[in-house]
Amino acid sequence: MADPLALLRLLQVSDSGFPSGAFAFSSGLEALDRDGFVSGAGDVAALLSGHIVPRWLGFDRVFLTRAHG
Repeated sequence: MADPLALLRLLQVSDSGFPSGAFAFSSGLEALDRDGFVSGAGDVAALLSGHIVPRWLGFDRVFLTRAHG
């Protein structure tokens, strides 16, 4: 094994649970748009209110409050 740290990094970013790419922050909005499931402002608003906003309000609210409090 030439560089154990390089292997560890490769395994980390290759893990399907590792939040990377567009999906990490937009919950797949780009793919939904590309595949025709999101076609306008109303669809984006529905995605935000139904999926993204509840996630940020429930999980990250504590961290955001402490970071900016």
